[in-house]
Amino acid sequence: MVALLALAPIRLKNFAGLTLGTSFRRIGDRWWIVLGRHETKSGAADERPVPRYLNQAIAIYLTLARPILLGRREFIIGEEDDTGSAPDVLTGGLWIGEGGKALGYSAVERAIMETTRQTIGRALSPHDFRRNAATTARFRAGRESNLASGLLHHRDRNVTENYNLASSFEAAQRFADIVEALI
Repeated sequence: MVALLALAPIRLKNFAGLTLGTSFRRIGDRWWIVLGRHETKSGAADERPVPRYLNQAIAIYLTLARPILLGRREFIIGEEDDTGSAPDVLTGGLWIGEGGKALGYSAVERAIMETTRQTIGRALSPHDFRRNAATTARFRAGRESNLASGLLHHRDRNVTENYNLASSFEAAQRFADIVEALI
């Protein structure tokens, strides 16, 4: 969850609502996030590939963890259940909680914040991932002025500037250079 959000910093509403087979789907040899124009705040479709190096983590989640959360012992393809139909664990909400139900907006936010708190000692909100993406884009590819806006799916580049902390980093670096030159 954290790795996907870090690499695809979409809005929490869309992230929490990712659904297998529709907004989170397999196309060729990779996963894609596919949001229609009616699903995004900007009113424009947002389609982005998930890096292939996440395929193994996604496969482990979908075939081991998610079936257990859904109340199944394991991932099953083609076997019938008591009602005579084959269980399809590759449909429905992507993020599943312990009770077998799709996690909602607040539960996804809590899961991300708790995971980051336990992992790095600081709780990061899903919105922090968006802010960090804008800052990283500006800091690492400053000449590509529209990169952060495209990444965050902002229509207005001025909105993206509110997310950007790179200018503070640049100022700090310049100040450090001045101090170093004086020593």
